[in-house]
Amino acid sequence: MADVKIEFSYQDNDRIISFFDLKDVGNDETFDMIKNQILTFDKKIKEAAIVHLLNQEVGKENAKQITVDVKVFEQKRELSVME
Repeated sequence: MADVKIEFSYQDNDRIISFFDLKDVGNDETFDMIKNQILTFDKKIKEAAIVHLLNQEVGKENAKQITVDVKVFEQKRELSVME
């Protein structure tokens, strides 16, 4: 499969900030705000996917009795060196 490059754009007051990787955002405050928005969006998508799957598997009426609460944890990745 071909690689896909996604450009993100964020409007901050009078300017538009565009980046391909979150690490490209130089301002720490902007970085934290965008990261939090992405984590929130990720959580909403995961919750919607789980609810959809429950609706398919147990039916909408039974799924209404189940509470879905997704917790998103940021994982730090460490590089390992092979010797």
